[in-house]
Order: sequence, then C-alpha cells, then structure tokens
Amino acid sequence: MALPTLYTAYEVAGKLRVNRRSVYQWLSSGHLGGFKAGQSWRVTEDDLIMFMKRRSLPAVGQEFDAEKQEFDGEKKGHPGR
Repeated sequence: MALPTLYTAYEVAGKLRVNRRSVYQWLSSGHLGGFKAGQSWRVTEDDLIMFMKRRSLPAVGQEFDAEKQEFDGEKKGHPGR
C-alpha cells in the first residue's frame, strides 16, 4: 500500500496560483480537505483534486479545450451558478 502524496499549504497555493492565505481560509472553513500535522496543514492529492473538480479548475496536467468547453474530454459545467 502506497502512502498518499501530501502537499503543504505553500505547495497548494503554488499549484492553484493563489495566495497562501486563501488556502488557509479554505482549509479552516472545510472547503478544502486537509489535516494538521503539528502546527502545519497537509493536503492529500485526492483532496486537492476533489477541490479542483468542485471549483471547475483543471487538474494538474489537464488541458482545456476552448472549442469543446471541456478538460481532456470531461464535460465541465458550472453547478450552483
């Protein structure tokens, strides 16, 4: 059984191209899954991917097809808007 890939809040902020403060707010509010390891937050790759899907953000390595309005063949809508 392989260990899950874990990211720090700093790494998540870099991947999403947002301020680290936004990541901490999402973690504290429960919008982004994560756990505390001592005084630091850790986010699993699965939690990050689920967060990105809920926010209609392309996963790392996915490309957006503007003509088809989808990411790598997966139709993306805007639920809740």
